[in-house]
Amino acid sequence: MTYRTRTLLKVSVGLVMVGVMALFAYFGMYRQEKNSKREKQEAKLALNLMKEKVVKVELVTPKSPPCVVERRAPDNTGLPTWHMLAPVETEADSITINSLLGVLERMDAERRIDIPEDDPLEKFGLAKPRLRWIVFLEDGSKKELMVGKRSQFDNQLYVMVAGQGKVLLVKGYLEESLMKTTFDLRQKRLLRFESSRVKGIVISKSGGESRKRGEIELLKRNGRWMIVKPLKARADEKEVQKIINDLENVRAKAFPSGDAGLSPYGLEPPLLRVTVEMDKSKKDKAAGSFDLEMGYGTLKSNKEMVFARLSNPPGPLARISTYHLHVLDTGVEHLRFRKLLDLDISDVARIKIDGKGGLRVLERSDAINDEDGHTEKNGRDYTWSFVSPVAKPAKTYKVQSVLSALSKLKATRIGPEADEKSLKKHGLDSPEETVTLFDEDGKVLGSLKIASSGKDGTWVLGDARKNICLVPSGTFSSLLSELTSLPTD
Repeated sequence: MTYRTRTLLKVSVGLVMVGVMALFAYFGMYRQEKNSKREKQEAKLALNLMKEKVVKVELVTPKSPPCVVERRAPDNTGLPTWHMLAPVETEADSITINSLLGVLERMDAERRIDIPEDDPLEKFGLAKPRLRWIVFLEDGSKKELMVGKRSQFDNQLYVMVAGQGKVLLVKGYLEESLMKTTFDLRQKRLLRFESSRVKGIVISKSGGESRKRGEIELLKRNGRWMIVKPLKARADEKEVQKIINDLENVRAKAFPSGDAGLSPYGLEPPLLRVTVEMDKSKKDKAAGSFDLEMGYGTLKSNKEMVFARLSNPPGPLARISTYHLHVLDTGVEHLRFRKLLDLDISDVARIKIDGKGGLRVLERSDAINDEDGHTEKNGRDYTWSFVSPVAKPAKTYKVQSVLSALSKLKATRIGPEADEKSLKKHGLDSPEETVTLFDEDGKVLGSLKIASSGKDGTWVLGDARKNICLVPSGTFSSLLSELTSLPTD
């Protein structure tokens, strides 16, 4: 090895060693800085708590019995669920408890105050704290946080961790998150179910706002809701879904003790009972059902209040919003499918209006040609034009507005089934106008026969149902006017 080679090798080795030492120094300082930063952050924490390690939480307040909740298996999002053990055994509000633990985990002490021997804790509201949170950890240890009053100087909150001998000042806005009650930690939803699995609903009434006693039974067949009792008819999907959504959102506003029985709460017998039949699920192969009972309070102190309880399976007595009873105490006519046409207006490509105003035909063009003859889509992807009685462009927004109104038009009264006698009686054997809607292949999507208007309204026959129906004359006359005025618009 030559002298030059040995020199270059020594230089290379030296550079490598310098680089290694530099990297070591850099990462060592980086780790040291990172550890120091973490230690400072941890030093600021009031409890230095890992919420994942909490297995039980106890809330202690001066005027109420202790409330104890225990961690259970995680839900489908991976968050733990919680069960209340005391003062009653029931489901806990897992969202509220998980949120509380997040607050306790991240809560920083803005300042720590040593407590002089001659400075009593009354000054901070901690001699008799407003409440205490005791959290029990997986390793058997526990941590206790006492909540006092607010500082008059900066509106921050005084708290103290048991065993530390210092008073901590934390952000004042945390008071709302920390000041909870047993009611806050309790599950307020009376029903927990998958709405997509509902296959049957029975509403049994003993009176109520509808002033009708009886039973309404709804059944889902081939994906469509039907009324099977007290009459057989198609149900309005939106109205049935409104009932299901309302049941999902029944929440307790209070939990009366019920020591005096159910009669003072209008539940013996109940004013209303809703039975819901559930279909099988992939997870739970067994179908099930539940019964929810509702009633008005019968005492002078609670007559305007509505109470409910889950009777099957048994559930707690609860005061709920009167709104829920208004939604569920409905009449069968309100639940009937009342639309005159059952179609998607985006499929309509041709409109034919025939009657006393003559024949009028509109057609939709899905594409237009530009000046160079190229086919392009316009802003709406189509235009409307008259082809009869004259070829003339129509105002697309007006046609769409009329189609939208027709698709939403509902009967105010459902009359008899259409036959020769009933059609003649209601002036539909020779209608004033007939509106027929076609798709782009010429297939009839829907038709509407319209009689002349009377003082009660206008009798019409739509192909969405077999019955002759009554609609407000003013509403339909307005729609018809829009259609008939389009050629000269």
